[in-house]
Amino acid sequence: MNARDLTVKEVYSNEKMAAELDSLAPQLRKFHPEKLFGKKNCGEMFDKISRDGIITEEVAQEMEERINSILQAS
Repeated sequence: MNARDLTVKEVYSNEKMAAELDSLAPQLRKFHPEKLFGKKNCGEMFDKISRDGIITEEVAQEMEERINSILQAS
C-alpha cells in the first residue's frame, strides 16, 4: 500500500502521518480534510489541492513521500 491508496481519514487518524502533513501544510487543517475528503484517497486529495492552488505540487509530492516513508518503516 502507498500514500495515494490510503483514505484521508486513515492518514489523519495516524499521529505520525498527520504531524507530517501539518508540518508541511498547516493551512489544510482549516478545511477539516478528514471530514471534507475523509472517504477519498490521498491521491485524489493531493491532486485536487495542488490543482486548486492550496499547496504547490512540490509540497503535495513531499507529503506523499513522507507518508510512504512512514508506511515503509511500519
